[in-house]
Amino acid sequence: MRLAEMFVAGLGVAAAWQQAGAQRASQPATTYRLMDFSISDICNQGAHWMAPITAERQMRESPPGYFDEVGYENCRHGISSHGLPEERSNALCLMKVAAASCADGDDPWCIDALLRTATDEIPRAGQALAASLQPGPLPRAIYRSLDQLRRDVHPAFVGRFEYQEAMQGLEIEFVDRTGLDIDAQTSPLTVADVLQLLRDSDSGEVVGARTLDRFDWAAKATGLQLGTLLKSIAQETINARPEHYRDDLDAELDTWLGRNFPSDPASAITAHQRRHVIGLMLERINARIPARDTDAQATG
Repeated sequence: MRLAEMFVAGLGVAAAWQQAGAQRASQPATTYRLMDFSISDICNQGAHWMAPITAERQMRESPPGYFDEVGYENCRHGISSHGLPEERSNALCLMKVAAASCADGDDPWCIDALLRTATDEIPRAGQALAASLQPGPLPRAIYRSLDQLRRDVHPAFVGRFEYQEAMQGLEIEFVDRTGLDIDAQTSPLTVADVLQLLRDSDSGEVVGARTLDRFDWAAKATGLQLGTLLKSIAQETINARPEHYRDDLDAELDTWLGRNFPSDPASAITAHQRRHVIGLMLERINARIPARDTDAQATG
């Protein structure tokens, strides 16, 4: 069963959390605001802005089942770029926190209980939602293609720190292998340019791997990392936007990812995958060239 099918389970967690909050209101406080702790407490132990404490007002490790407010807020921040309705963002993140709570514990039946709850609660929630809507036909989904999905997620993909770090490493590898002064470039590079520069950089010595072979090792490692990252972002988008993307679009996505990114560390990168990864590297390099030309004209 897909994780997205646990959507309503998150709603159950929300209700339980609110009920627990009401019960705690009549009990001694077990949490304090971050501002109430010393700097040493925060640096040495702090992990939550509402952290559980001991009787001596010292922070302690969160007990199993403690609501992960940090994880919840991080999730809300992470999916904010989707522009989802408030209730959908809330439910999706509560669902993720509920699933993570099972994963972080030692209860072997937690996931099964969560799935059973979802199975019961989803139809009830659907009936309640349908009853609350205005009379008339429900909106119909307008599905987008895989190409549109790729365009939709590309800004989030290239904006991730993991992407920028991986691309910077590959760019450094390329410069080290070829000796090219990227800052001196005045016109965009092409994939063919890069491949020719790598081939021209071979010393001709018999001992050692070719320059292109050595670059391939770095390109494969980068491609493995980026393929996993893009899969995660795209899958999250598919799950969060059922009005735009078919549930089975992930199978089509997997086929495209397998063709364009390495997926097996034990296999060599293909020529097509190499060109795709180089193309991503050049997108980053070439984007800086017009800015340098503009700066030069402004100071000239």
